Amino acid sequence: MPLQDGGINVSRDRRELKLHGTAEFPCAGYRSTITNRAGHRIPWHRHEEIEVLYLASGSLELCLLGRTNHLRSGDGAFINSNVLHMACSVDRCELCSLVFRPSLISGAADSVFDKKYVRPLVESATAKGILLRRENEGDVDALIQLEEAFRAMSGAEPGHEFAVRGHLSHLWYLLYARKEADLDDSPVHASTVDAARLKAMLDYIHAHYPQPLTLAEIAQAANIGERECLRCFRRTIDLSPKQYLQQYRIAEAAVFLRESTLTVAEVALHCGFDSPSNFAQTFRKYYHCSPRDFRRDFQEGRPGHGVLTSGFSGPAAPV
Repeated sequence: MPLQDGGINVSRDRRELKLHGTAEFPCAGYRSTITNRAGHRIPWHRHEEIEVLYLASGSLELCLLGRTNHLRSGDGAFINSNVLHMACSVDRCELCSLVFRPSLISGAADSVFDKKYVRPLVESATAKGILLRRENEGDVDALIQLEEAFRAMSGAEPGHEFAVRGHLSHLWYLLYARKEADLDDSPVHASTVDAARLKAMLDYIHAHYPQPLTLAEIAQAANIGERECLRCFRRTIDLSPKQYLQQYRIAEAAVFLRESTLTVAEVALHCGFDSPSNFAQTFRKYYHCSPRDFRRDFQEGRPGHGVLTSGFSGPAAPV
């Protein structure tokens, strides 16, 4: 299967709705170019599939629950199932990724591959993400397997499915062995309590974002105080509740501008902005154009400013 195109489409709880690969071959490959323009980022999202990625050029900030990680050209990462993550470029970078279901390498449920190697890593509470550094001798083989798997996916030669699965299986075993040896070196240590609290607060924001929300209301959704609410957001997604709420409102507004017949003023009101002028000013901060120009460009088939929701230009990487 060749590399796929398409942006990120997420549900209210930030779960990606895009299908990766097919039932026959549950794996998809993506290549994308991300710049450092404001708003030109891959938004917070999660997916049930595993994702492995490497940076072909440039540098990238990869944010997982609890930590922001700086990736340089040649580095890679493993992102486990249902882990909330986002990414933005430090300069301009080319990102390559493969997104696949664990069944691609485990085969039948309860097989020895599934029980002994795949499930322990997928279900690990501390292996939410694993960084692969080019300068670390122990990571070089894993990065080679990742790049070879992507190369096989890109070429789509006859039998490439065997090559992709083979390289991903080898990569998986190396990550499993790393888990057994030094799992504490994985970059994410988000507590179960923080994850549950964050989910409750994000669910509340997603359900009530058109309203003038207060910090107290968001904190109450997780039965915690305002200070702990601020700390929880910073520990997990490195944003304040206010920042996250603003980004979510803008992302929703972009959807309404593309898909509805509401006027710009009506979109502003529906998405929780107190005035059309405030909405236009905030929208321009992320998209570098007015809401009206954004809608016009999309309707004319020139969605060049649609970067917050899709996160990138060119063939898309879900990261």
